[in-house]
Amino acid sequence: MDGYAVRCADADAGRRLSAKAEIRIGQPAGAGLTPGCAIRVSTGGLLPEGCDAVVPAEHVAEHADGIVVEQAPTPGQHIVARGSDLEAGSTLLRAGRHLRCSDIGLLAAIGRDCVNVYRRPQIGVLSTGNEIVPPGREALPWQTYDSNRYVVGAALTAWGALPVQFPLVRDDPGELRRALQRALAACDGVVLSGGSSISDHDVTAAAVRSIPGAQVAVHGVKMKPGRPALLASAGTKPIIGLPGNPTAAFIALCVLARPLVRRLAGIESDAIDSPSYSVGNPIVGKRGWDCFVPVAVDREFVYPLPMCSSHVGTFAGAAGFVHVPPTSAQLEVGSRVSVTLTP
Repeated sequence: MDGYAVRCADADAGRRLSAKAEIRIGQPAGAGLTPGCAIRVSTGGLLPEGCDAVVPAEHVAEHADGIVVEQAPTPGQHIVARGSDLEAGSTLLRAGRHLRCSDIGLLAAIGRDCVNVYRRPQIGVLSTGNEIVPPGREALPWQTYDSNRYVVGAALTAWGALPVQFPLVRDDPGELRRALQRALAACDGVVLSGGSSISDHDVTAAAVRSIPGAQVAVHGVKMKPGRPALLASAGTKPIIGLPGNPTAAFIALCVLARPLVRRLAGIESDAIDSPSYSVGNPIVGKRGWDCFVPVAVDREFVYPLPMCSSHVGTFAGAAGFVHVPPTSAQLEVGSRVSVTLTP
């Protein structure tokens, strides 16, 4: 506090103290405090030896040669003791932590101008499909705007990665194989959407298998939406194939890709922002399947939203999604659930 450094033993209410010195902020403390004296101090400045309290300026009457204390202080009043915030030898930040803005301020406050960090992983982003066209041009009735690449890119950025966008790829195994090889050569992993189902025109799995050294670990996941998802690798680089339908693609990305991307970014903790709410209307799942249902949040309640895997408007209005485990057919009204908030 701006005021006077005193010794509590000298600073009874009504006591007059001499005050002829001042310690300004940014200056050394100088000589110690002698009995019967007060020294003017500023917020954030050092205190003189012998001081055990600071009397705010508004609690004294100032005179030409001193002050009269109007409110007696208590020991330690308005003093921040050395070590009360950060103790010498204590661990301030652990490896594997995603640095927040407050962490950056902490590092600067202790004088660190440089720390070792993980490089942000570069993740190639590919959209596939003969019907896909980029935004900014007119789409014909049989065409669909490419929204997935932008959703994927924004999510990857939020999770600590650096998305690298590659040109649109048609439903041709050879073209997709060459596009994947270019992306894998330039990036630490690849996320592609579309072509991961089982029709004759879905070529993602075949294109991945045709890459030397690539292996498909999973093709098809018992989850709704997102069943056609594909998980593969080429050497140490992951390949994640998402469904083409936007809602299914985004939920599969959040559930399957997020933990992997964060680990590539060196973030050891996979804690996510998932506050708890009460169910306002029954949230229907499917027994034997992991179901992920978009929800709206209203104060302490969540409500399921009508969902179709190809819809974009519904999910854009959702706060996040709720997991209905395979052991449940639905989540009943009043039960508590965690909502995975969308990035």
